[in-house]
Amino acid sequence: MKAILLSQNKQAFQTTELSIQKHLPELELEIVQSLDILTNKVINEAGLKLYLVDLSLGQENIELFFRTLEELYQDKPIICLSDGINLNEINKAFLLKNPNNAIVENYHEEHRLIEIIQSALENFDKLNQNEVVLEADEEEGLIALKIRNLFFYQQFPHDCYVKITSNRYIKAFEADQIITEKQILKFIHRGIRHAYVEKDKHIQFLEKTMDKARLFFQEKIELDKRTTMAHLRSLAVIHDYLRYIAVTQDIEDFIEDLSGHIIQTLSAAVDPVMAFLKTPLKFESVVGKSLLTAYLNFFLLEKLGWQAEVIQRRFLVASFLQDLFVDNDRMSKLKSLNDPQIKIFSEEDTRAYEKHHEKAAQIAEHFSHIKDISFLISQHHELPNRKGHPQQPSPAKMQIANCVFNTACQFAAEIDGQNFNRDNLKLLAKDYAKHFNQGNFREPSLKLADIFKS
Repeated sequence: MKAILLSQNKQAFQTTELSIQKHLPELELEIVQSLDILTNKVINEAGLKLYLVDLSLGQENIELFFRTLEELYQDKPIICLSDGINLNEINKAFLLKNPNNAIVENYHEEHRLIEIIQSALENFDKLNQNEVVLEADEEEGLIALKIRNLFFYQQFPHDCYVKITSNRYIKAFEADQIITEKQILKFIHRGIRHAYVEKDKHIQFLEKTMDKARLFFQEKIELDKRTTMAHLRSLAVIHDYLRYIAVTQDIEDFIEDLSGHIIQTLSAAVDPVMAFLKTPLKFESVVGKSLLTAYLNFFLLEKLGWQAEVIQRRFLVASFLQDLFVDNDRMSKLKSLNDPQIKIFSEEDTRAYEKHHEKAAQIAEHFSHIKDISFLISQHHELPNRKGHPQQPSPAKMQIANCVFNTACQFAAEIDGQNFNRDNLKLLAKDYAKHFNQGNFREPSLKLADIFKS
């Protein structure tokens, strides 16, 4: 059981710490002196039940503290500590806008301080008494789903858990309940990347979702948000299936169904830009980038006159698979291993990223329906400035097919999760045409600008 106290007043935090050690030894109190440290603790610490804040920080800093917790979707009780004097300078109504919060009017009054803390902890436990904790080893029948992929479902048929220790999981989403964007963001802001479900149940869910998607594909070819959301959801299913099950005839058939529906839908689209404006992407994700890459490849191939369906399907399926083994969704925005932003990621994430293109290309080798796409996947991070990976060839020596595919990949990574409109898409594509205007990247980059020029 843990609590965090934000205070820069030595007397305040020492007095509070001694009182808690004396009367509540089971409560582990951590003292932080800055909001940056607090934010890091909130994101990374498990088992937090309570926040305490020293009112001597002043109204402006107190408001910033409350706003920070709100942005991190923290709904735990907050105890405000006064020395008996500084309370007059603080807006009490603001402090108590959450009924679970409380004010200690003088933290020197030890028994009153402990009474208020105990009451807050009891209320927290009552509110969370129905919290379900699962004890299991991840290898014993659990699958780690990307929590961002839950955005593509309105509800989930099975309970979803988040990991709190190596073998303990707490229920985060209840079966068949509506999943809100706010709920998902709450976990994302806390740095939680995965939700866990029982493997057998999830396999059944994937199979049922594929059947529902096939019915949708047969009934609807109109380009709108329902269609793009169906494409996103289908890609999430494909990624889960390939990562946790295997390449089977059923998943190959479903990939063929999805690529066929995308071709049919985009072929009927009067305005290509609407494909991107109708795609509901609130934050970056591997699934989002994969779908944007597929759409971009379709329109690039159309502009280049490469309209044979077999070619279209190859580029679409390569788009689906390119980042299959990128576990951290935020890394889907990286241009290559040489991107300066890679420094912000952990060593474990970086090691996985180094090999993700090779692992995805190996999966593609097992496909029987779609052949000759592994070369697109294995080289999808090569750039015209020779700062890509893994081989950094001259853009004049790269196959034009790779240059087309990579142009789509890079532009998709740029716009994924962004609040774009027709005008800024046009400007960005025009900018790409300037920077990618080298070797065999020249023609596809000009065609990219052509897609968004109207």
